[in-house]
Amino acid sequence: MADTIVRKNGRWELRCDMKVFKLKGLTTTEKLVYLALLGHASEKTSTAYPSNKTLADCASCCERQISRVTARLVECHLLTKTARFNERGEQIGNLYEVFEPEDFVYVPPKEPSKSRKEKDDTVSDRHDTQSRRSKKAGDSALDTESGATATTPCLGGGDTVSSQEHTQDNIKPKPPIIPPTEPEPQKPQAQEEQLELSTEKPTEKPKRASRKTAEEYTPEFEEFWSVYPTYGRRKKAAFDAWKRLLRLKAATPAVLIHAARRYADMCRATCKEEQYTLHAASFLGPVKEAWKDYIGPEVQMGRELKDVDKNRFRRPDGSIDYKAYERARRGIQ
Repeated sequence: MADTIVRKNGRWELRCDMKVFKLKGLTTTEKLVYLALLGHASEKTSTAYPSNKTLADCASCCERQISRVTARLVECHLLTKTARFNERGEQIGNLYEVFEPEDFVYVPPKEPSKSRKEKDDTVSDRHDTQSRRSKKAGDSALDTESGATATTPCLGGGDTVSSQEHTQDNIKPKPPIIPPTEPEPQKPQAQEEQLELSTEKPTEKPKRASRKTAEEYTPEFEEFWSVYPTYGRRKKAAFDAWKRLLRLKAATPAVLIHAARRYADMCRATCKEEQYTLHAASFLGPVKEAWKDYIGPEVQMGRELKDVDKNRFRRPDGSIDYKAYERARRGIQ
């Protein structure tokens, strides 16, 4: 190994030995890969671990050939090849131990399998044979249609019979396949007569009355509903809360209507938006009992508010002078 590697100008360089080129039975690529491994091998241990890409660049071949070439060199006793793995068990390369050219032992290579070109030639020949057979079959069919007949001797030694007549006599046309038809089911005569007589449309069943239409609201609740700012929301739930208060005798209809009117005036005076107003069911419900806040005397800024007829302050155009109305409620002249 020392004879093939020399140090020149501070660099290790490979000095090609003619013994490598005289190795019989190796291809040019195998010799170049062997020389590349000699160049990468350590002078002391004679081992190297170049990658397949490095060897392919040195031998001017593709990386796929390196595995086959190194296996061939192992067969000829020129090197040994051991896989290298990392801590996770993944293969990261190969470790090569390179021997001297004197250790070369010629081993005949295995017979290579059919190349791709040979396989393609075999397939093309098969296709050509099939095309020739199909062409012959087509020509014979054309001859038969045009009226040309070929004479064939009879087996009994008699007269010859044309192939066209022979095929026409022996081949009988197959009858067409007719799918079985199921008989139509017969309707009873009484049912047919009944269908003919009943020309009138069947009477439709009356629709079931909805729960909202079936519920009858009392006149007092309708008055409460017209006064309260409900915006048409949850009328049935509000009527249930109304009936509960009357059943418990917690309030009279007049008190609840008065509370609804006062709450509506408060919403109007404070310009409370629709989304912030209480539902009538919540106003009368047992959770908040908001109606109790609007049944006592109204007190604002230390003055008790009076009940004043709003129509007294109506303008000619129909609007109400709320400034004068509020002064009259507070007793301010």
